[in-house]
Amino acid sequence: MKKIEVEAEIDVLKKFLKKRFGQDIKFEEDFREGFTKGKYKGESFRLTFKKGEYLVFSFNKNEENQKEIEDAFKELKPIFNEVMDGNDPICSYDLEEGYVEGNINILPTLEWCLIDTEDRVKDLVDGHAWDFFLVHNLALLGSRKNEEYLDKAHIFGIYPGSIKNPDAFLTISELKLFLNIRHRDSREYFIHNSLVSQMMPLEDAYAIEFVAYQTVRFGVQIPEPKMGERILATPSYREWFYSHYDNLNEMSKPKRQMLMCKFKLIE
Repeated sequence: MKKIEVEAEIDVLKKFLKKRFGQDIKFEEDFREGFTKGKYKGESFRLTFKKGEYLVFSFNKNEENQKEIEDAFKELKPIFNEVMDGNDPICSYDLEEGYVEGNINILPTLEWCLIDTEDRVKDLVDGHAWDFFLVHNLALLGSRKNEEYLDKAHIFGIYPGSIKNPDAFLTISELKLFLNIRHRDSREYFIHNSLVSQMMPLEDAYAIEFVAYQTVRFGVQIPEPKMGERILATPSYREWFYSHYDNLNEMSKPKRQMLMCKFKLIE
């Protein structure tokens, strides 16, 4: 579909919503095809839309507007159902914008999907539905239930990805675990909560987060893996990682070289 046609679709939707809600809804200038943002009754929102295919609607959440957002979703959902040919949303979830601790923006979201729906649900369940967002609190709606997808889910922290011998990590020593993490994540994507799935093959991203989660055996505090969520480098993990990093650097050069010569990566 040509860009001008996509822009026309979002423009028609905006006019439709303005007619329905009048001054309650205001739009900002669009800066990406198929995407718009604005305010509904004073609450900031984002909307991604392609006619006959998908609609994703998110509000910006803060500590004070929970009730307002809940009421707004109740008002908007029937209208978006109408826009999406009478279909209900396939799921709700919270998007976390950005991976850097201290710069978190939570976006409660409803998503409608009319094409390749099962593939989309699988992406959501597996935790890599969006390039620049984390998905939290995923709730499948309608006839789909979260429990039905648990056995099929590739859950970050549990699914080993490209690792061929995951059982070896059940008995590995703490130092060897650190060295495996250091080797697999030489650019420190994980420790800095970078978008690892964008920097490397997805199976390798699963592997890094699987290995990092094994640090809980040594007292590191990381939230339990959940369907549709990523494993993040917590303060406890960073403290553990840099403690071993410093210990390694403080070794004498001959001792460090001997250690590295004996080191074997668990494939």
